[in-house]
Amino acid sequence: MKFGLSRSTLLYYDKIGLLKPSERSGANYRHYTDVDVQTLEKICLYRKTGVGLQRIKELLTAPDHSVWEDRLIQINAEIESLRIQQNMILEILDHPETEGLATLFTADRFSRLLQSIGWTHREMQQFHVKLEQSSSNEHRSFLRFLGLSDHETQKLITTTKDAINQSLAI
Repeated sequence: MKFGLSRSTLLYYDKIGLLKPSERSGANYRHYTDVDVQTLEKICLYRKTGVGLQRIKELLTAPDHSVWEDRLIQINAEIESLRIQQNMILEILDHPETEGLATLFTADRFSRLLQSIGWTHREMQQFHVKLEQSSSNEHRSFLRFLGLSDHETQKLITTTKDAINQSLAI
């Protein structure tokens, strides 16, 4: 078949009202017109972008560009999550002894731990300042270890560098 779909998939699409054949033969076989084939092309394209069948059904009757914006946001979130996982795996591969710790520490857990022993926000900021001054690469590695995204890491490092510059100006 042109689209690589099984007969059961076409039957399912028919059952849920996604793609109904325009014609039937005398023996009750389904016949698809050129318009049906064009609809099937759209369905296949939309499926490749990860859009669900119910949403595809809605798109075929009333195209909505916000679907693509929503899907792009969802994909970006998935990519960011995969990048975090990738960084954690790379960190584990670089330092196998940290494998068990990877699930114990997150940025939120680390912050709560420091707060539980009495650290203030300012002291946590000073911690990052000292780590950044000591070794920017180690600071980045530490933040990745805590599961921060590249964007969150960059934001924290920028804030830390601003704090360093302000302390130097005083």
